[in-house]
Amino acid sequence: FQAEDGIRDVERSRGLGDVYKRQIEGFLVRKTAESISEDQLEQLRGLMAEHEGVRGPAYTRERLWCDARLHIALASFSGHRVGERFLRQVFDRLYLMYRPERLAMERMREAEKEHKEVYDALAAGDGEQACEIIRKHIQNGRKHILEGLEKEVRRRDSFILWN
Repeated sequence: FQAEDGIRDVERSRGLGDVYKRQIEGFLVRKTAESISEDQLEQLRGLMAEHEGVRGPAYTRERLWCDARLHIALASFSGHRVGERFLRQVFDRLYLMYRPERLAMERMREAEKEHKEVYDALAAGDGEQACEIIRKHIQNGRKHILEGLEKEVRRRDSFILWN
């Protein structure tokens, strides 16, 4: 199907930088853990609070952008500008094309818990743990995105326009 938001089908959506995002973001978070400062941890707490503060009856674009800001901040703390730029491009492509209302509401709580786990690992200076958690977080997000797309495909395929 041709979605209004640019994602044409479920198969095409599987390639939206997921593998690279998981690998690169894992690398960047591990690098961030090596030198994260108290000021950066404070910034992260603020971004997490902002993300958690966006509530409503549906998952909103504002919440997606709060999520992107949090992930990009993590990348920027690594000091690896090429990786940060790549991640920004992936988020631009994904979040501008994806309709957030397709995400299940339980993903909000899951994402908040996963962000807190990444934060805790970073605060402890455990780059390997932070890397593992962020990769799982990305995998869980991808799963929810694909489930939302598949549900939309089934819904659209069930419409009978003409007899």
